[in-house]
Amino acid sequence: MTNKNIINSQFYKILRYGYFFLASNLLFILANLLFLIVFITFPPRLEFSIIYLIALIPLGPALTALFFSMGQLVRTGDLAPVKDFFRAYRSNFWLSLKYWLLQLTVSAILLIDAIYFYQRDWQILAAVFLVLFLLVCLFSLIGFPLIATFEIELKSIYQATVVVIWQYALKQLVNLLTIVALAIIFWAFPSELFLFLFSLIAFYVMRHNQNMFEALAEQFSQPAPEGDDPLDD
Repeated sequence: MTNKNIINSQFYKILRYGYFFLASNLLFILANLLFLIVFITFPPRLEFSIIYLIALIPLGPALTALFFSMGQLVRTGDLAPVKDFFRAYRSNFWLSLKYWLLQLTVSAILLIDAIYFYQRDWQILAAVFLVLFLLVCLFSLIGFPLIATFEIELKSIYQATVVVIWQYALKQLVNLLTIVALAIIFWAFPSELFLFLFSLIAFYVMRHNQNMFEALAEQFSQPAPEGDDPLDD
């Protein structure tokens, strides 16, 4: 009876979720170890942009795996962090990589142009490229959760993203602004939150988008029923 009370207690649930967030976050960091090494070794300057772009290549599949893990946690309240992360990483690897290489290339061009024009005091042009860069980031923020939730093709990711932006623009803008705010706060006040940061952000996005995913299910491929793994199909 005592064991059942402990398992059903709020404290135990908090500990479980803390473990899920920590384990998934560490796996995500491990999958992006190359970028972490580059970030520590080279200052973020334009002359090192090629090195940063190469280091960012593994980020795409890792994002899909993290979003899938947090989506599983949102739907079922349970998670096998290592198993779910690496199964999603392996099963979605090539699609995530192709999608990410497109997004990364366009993002890099727009951001470099924004910095270039800003340094030459062409603020209007810089602002235009910055807005376009943020729009591409918004596409990525929608695209990776779609890959993690649905069986979908590369072309359909962009089609679905346009639909999402058209129908749920405010929801996705809130997601983007929340992530930007958290990134600024963490950059200004770094702390142990880093050990949970990425998984918490992914959990927030998947939870905030859950109703949207259900609404999109009839337009695109069916998501897994509650408690099931969509990767088993």
